Amino acid sequence: MVEKNLPVSINGQSPEIVAREAILQAGGMLRESFRLADAQVSFKGRADVVTNIDLEVEEVVRDFLLKQFPDFGFLGEELGSVSANSPYQWVVDPIDGTANFAKGIPHISTTLALTYNDKPIIGATLDPLRDHLFYAREGEGFTFNGNKVSFVPEKTFELATIGMDSGSDEELVKRTIEIALNVLPVHRIRIMGSAALAFAYVATGWYDLYLHFELKPWDVAAGLLFIRESTAELDCLGPGSEKADLFSAKYLAGNKDLIDICKFWD
Repeated sequence: MVEKNLPVSINGQSPEIVAREAILQAGGMLRESFRLADAQVSFKGRADVVTNIDLEVEEVVRDFLLKQFPDFGFLGEELGSVSANSPYQWVVDPIDGTANFAKGIPHISTTLALTYNDKPIIGATLDPLRDHLFYAREGEGFTFNGNKVSFVPEKTFELATIGMDSGSDEELVKRTIEIALNVLPVHRIRIMGSAALAFAYVATGWYDLYLHFELKPWDVAAGLLFIRESTAELDCLGPGSEKADLFSAKYLAGNKDLIDICKFWD
């Protein structure tokens, strides 16, 4: 576990305060730019969307965080990494659900985490259109809009709500669809397009299980911490049923009862 007393910013603020300021600033930019006619859409790959707003938000957040903590590293989805001789690194996805954002679908988030030796210790994910803020600090619990969350996980697929999303790899998309068919009967399956929100939904109990085969560190950094800090018996596994980390790429997150009986990795 990281030390209890974290470094403070050049202004004497804690990383928690700076993280909250950064994500609220990002959320404000997303609210203002959502469904704007002049949003510029391009493609990083065949089905990998990016907009000018992604770039603008990440640049603002990066500059703010590194001004406050110039010795920390930074890793962002759009602008890459800023190396530093420090075990601390900010990990940021300016818009998770960019394809939704580009189409005007109101299911998006902005997410960031502070990691220590690649382990998330502070995490925040904001749905700016619903004012849903999910937050955790290592050892201090997970909160939704400032309140601790308590729930009883479902123990059977017949009562479970399962979330799934897919990336641009067509073979992995097919595999995800096959899994959706194979888990029936299930109470509900949801495919909503923001992995960062999906991990938060697992930690709040809104999803009982979530599966994604194609994720990056910025998609999951905050969410992995949410799941660790939830009051429920939750887990997140990577390939081979190993404990998931930032670099697992494939993730199965949810309550342990369902994870124990599912065969998603077979």
